[in-house]
Amino acid sequence: MSLATRDRLENLRRISTESFDLLVIGGGITGAGIALDAASRGLRTALVDRRDFASGTSSRSSKLIHGGLRYLKQLQFKVTFESSREKNRLRRLAPHLIRDLPFVFPVKAGLAGRAAVTTGLWLYDLAAGLPGGMIHRKIDVAEAARLVPGLAEEKLSAAYVYYDACADDCRLVIHVVKKAAEFGACVANYAEVVGFDDDRTARIRADGRELTARAKVIVNATGVWCDDVLRRRTKDAPRLVRPSKGVHLVVSRERLPLEAAAILQSPEDGRVVFLIPAGERVIVGTTDTDYSGDIDHPRAETKDVEYLLGLVNRHLPAAKMTRADVVSTFAGLRPLMNEDAENPSKVSRDHVIVDDGILTITGGKLTTYRLMAKQVTDRVCRKLGVKRKCGTHRIPLFAAERSDDALVRNYGSEAAKIADRTPLIDGLSYVEGEPEYAVTHEMAATLADVLARRMRVVLFDREQGRGIAEKVARRLAPLTGWNVSEQVEGFEREIEDYPK
Repeated sequence: MSLATRDRLENLRRISTESFDLLVIGGGITGAGIALDAASRGLRTALVDRRDFASGTSSRSSKLIHGGLRYLKQLQFKVTFESSREKNRLRRLAPHLIRDLPFVFPVKAGLAGRAAVTTGLWLYDLAAGLPGGMIHRKIDVAEAARLVPGLAEEKLSAAYVYYDACADDCRLVIHVVKKAAEFGACVANYAEVVGFDDDRTARIRADGRELTARAKVIVNATGVWCDDVLRRRTKDAPRLVRPSKGVHLVVSRERLPLEAAAILQSPEDGRVVFLIPAGERVIVGTTDTDYSGDIDHPRAETKDVEYLLGLVNRHLPAAKMTRADVVSTFAGLRPLMNEDAENPSKVSRDHVIVDDGILTITGGKLTTYRLMAKQVTDRVCRKLGVKRKCGTHRIPLFAAERSDDALVRNYGSEAAKIADRTPLIDGLSYVEGEPEYAVTHEMAATLADVLARRMRVVLFDREQGRGIAEKVARRLAPLTGWNVSEQVEGFEREIEDYPK
């Protein structure tokens, strides 16, 4: 499936001249999922995003595909069971992309604490429906320290291993967008909805000109931007979203040589933080704090970085992590429902669908995107007066067998289309052919799209990304018509959101 620059221009032409059953605003995981569901049911579907696909929260998550162990403690059983079921579906639909991981859960409490953890893990296993070899087990302290070197053994009373999964969130979004296009969805990035004439007509600005898009139903799936979109239609629209900032650190795996992921709990606020091995790096996160700043550019602040480093050093004192060990940072905003809980960590991770002429969905999690999309598309079908069943639980996402080949892990059955496999960056698994594939098959419109989202160079090594930026831009210029200096300047602005 090809999604090249010329396809974007043709899709914008179609969006401005044709009528659709459904217009989806927002190209993150939720909007992409809705576009795939609707298109696969035979609805004439268009999908637009004001920036790049997955440029918001959907590229800045913890990368976890999980049931949410901590939600059991908060008695959010529905969220846990739904998430666990969807995790298992994703393991079948995109086995190359979904990576099973053992998680070490160290316990410092006494007998009562161990009993609570054991009960929670049994419930979690029950919700997950995992095969016998992936049921949680108790391990001795020495084994825990082997899997998570530096763990403060003398402070542990017990440790357990349980299983969850992770995935490159941005790659998942691109998989879903491409599959939606394969089913006929008309998709375009850098196409911003700037207003509405009525509930069936949206005004879109793209490439310096204004277009009019017409659809029988419009869905607002813009995450933390959904209130902004609604106020372009109704100035006094009620606030639906409570943004919560989640900050992550990326460090070298040489500094944290993990053999498994780990779950750590803050003794001060009870917040759970994960250590997640990702190739040559480890992702540390996340925080959960109310956010009232610029939603286009959330960033890690000094206090966020110090909080995470302090928690790591408390549990792994031998690590002695400092700011100098941080390769990059990133921050994403959760579109939590606007509830009155004092602590954002207490706000439900469930989702809500509101219909006030256009449909708006907010809340939810990366893991449950398919279920959220199904529920929205069911509502769309009812509004259209058609009966068409969801089939996305049977649609593979460019599935390939699990592999140690990084290209297969990232591209699945499309990996064979990447011909030039010369290493691109020392110490990371990217190859020379990936940037070209991004602009010819994945609608990457800028250098930042290529290096920050189609490939995760900026995420895993910000400075190396800067080092290859001009080289990659020059190589792609004949294919794209790019002005190299403009692309490099735009890339430099983009990576300000990933400070060290």
